[in-house]
Amino acid sequence: MKSEHACLEGNVLLVLLAVTLLLLIERSLLWLTAEITGIFNRVADSPHRGKKHRRENAKLATMKMLLSLIALLSAALLAHAAPPTCYSRVLSLSKEITESFKALQTSKDVDPCVETLPRLYLDIHNYCVLTKLRDFVAYPRCERVIEVSDLKEKARSLYTIMISYCRRDLVFLTDDCNALENSVETSDEIDS
Repeated sequence: MKSEHACLEGNVLLVLLAVTLLLLIERSLLWLTAEITGIFNRVADSPHRGKKHRRENAKLATMKMLLSLIALLSAALLAHAAPPTCYSRVLSLSKEITESFKALQTSKDVDPCVETLPRLYLDIHNYCVLTKLRDFVAYPRCERVIEVSDLKEKARSLYTIMISYCRRDLVFLTDDCNALENSVETSDEIDS
C-alpha cells in the first residue's frame, strides 16, 4: 500500500516538473522567436552584407539548432509526463504476471512443486480474475521458491490495486471462470 502511495506521489512530482519545464520552454521559445525576428529585420535592412551578415547567419543557425533541441526535449518530456491510468497499470501488471508465470513453468531448473501451482492466466475483463488471484496468493505450496514468492507478491499487488485503487475504473465484461482455465498460449489469440 505504501508503494502505491509513493508511486502516486512520484507521478504528481513528475507532472509538476513537466509543467515547470514547459513554462520554461515557452519563455525560451518566446525569446528565441524575438531574437530570430530581430536578426531577420537587421539582415534585411542592412545594406552591407559582409562579416556582419555572416555573423548574423551563424547566430541564426545556432538559434535554429537550439530551438530544434528544445522542441525535441519537450516532445520527449511530454511523452513520459502523463502518469499511467489505473486501467493501464492493471493491464500491464496482469500481462507481466502472466508472462512471469509462463516463464516459470517453462524454466528448466524449476522446483517440482511449481508444476502443482494453479494455472495463472489473467484476463482483467473477467470478474473471476479476483478469485483466481486470491486462490493463487493463498496456495500453500512452493513458499521456498523465490520466483513463486515474487509472483505471489505481484499477484497480491494486482489484487489490491483492482479492489481498492481502481475499483471504480474497471469494467468486467464477463464472469466466466472456465475461461480463466485456458492455457497461456491461447491468451495471445484472445488479445488479438
